[in-house]
This record gives sequence, structure tokens and C-alpha cells, in this order.
Amino acid sequence: MKLKIIFLALFFCFLTILQWNFFSRLTVFGVVPNVVLIFFCLFSFFEKSQEYSLAKIAVLVGFLVDIFFNNFFGLSAILYLLIYFFIKGSLNFLLDVSKKYSIVYFVLIFSVSLIVHGLFLGIFRHFYSDSSWLIWGSFNGFLIQVVYNLVWSIVFFYLLNLFPSIKKNKI
Repeated sequence: MKLKIIFLALFFCFLTILQWNFFSRLTVFGVVPNVVLIFFCLFSFFEKSQEYSLAKIAVLVGFLVDIFFNNFFGLSAILYLLIYFFIKGSLNFLLDVSKKYSIVYFVLIFSVSLIVHGLFLGIFRHFYSDSSWLIWGSFNGFLIQVVYNLVWSIVFFYLLNLFPSIKKNKI
């Protein structure tokens, strides 16, 4: 269990640096894929229903995002923790998560998480800084952000499903 937490912490540190350096070059209309949020949602989705070990990782990931991406310190940690409990709560109400509809469930849960993430940060920035109320500037930018991240999340979902340990035993 502790080894898993250490591995995930190192993985998300690496992923945050990768997003900052590599994925920032893969922009579409100025939109960068949020791979940290994508993988956090993926790992939360595939975590065993009885485990809550990613709650500690949620706080760490949030602090890393705040440090690297110039957010208000602690805001992303709270937001990632809320997203984590939203995902865990949603999975308790959904039936047949491990079967053929898992991609549909993941896309729905990830879409809501991404929209809440963007709106929460956008509204907070509106009240506490001089930026626009949406994190992406306009409604069109918001839609591009959602669609672009959904495409990346579906690609990573299928890539992650290639590993049998994740498919059968969950994370």
C-alpha cells in the first residue's frame, strides 16, 4: 500500500513536469491537454471501491498543480480532493462499471469533473484576480478545452486498459 502511494506520488510529479514541458507544446487553439487531471480521474475511476488511498495523492497532486501552474496555493488541492470524492461517490451509484459500458461512465464522470474544475477555478479567479470569469476566456474556448481533453482522456483510457493488472485487479 505504501509502495503504491510512493509510486503514484512520483508518477504524478513526473506527469506534472511532463505537462509543463511537453504537453504545453501540443496546443489546439491555445488549449493545453490537462493530463494531470486526466490521469488523476483515470486512476480514481479504476481504484478499488473499498480503497481510498488516492485521497492523499489528490492533495499532493493539487499542491503540485498549484506550484507549477501558478494557481492560488491550496485551491487545486481542495478541488482535486472534491473531484476524487465525486468520482468515488458516482461509482457507488453506477452499475456494471467494469463491463462494456465503462468508457461511457468514464467519459460522463470525466466531463463533469473537467467542467467543475474549469468553472471552479474560473469563478475563483474572477473574484480574486483580474482575469475573466472562465479559466479559458470564452465559451468557445471552454468547449474546445472540454472536447480536446475528452479526446486525450479516451486515448489514455484505452492505453491504460491495455495493461492486464489494471483491467482485472484494478489499481
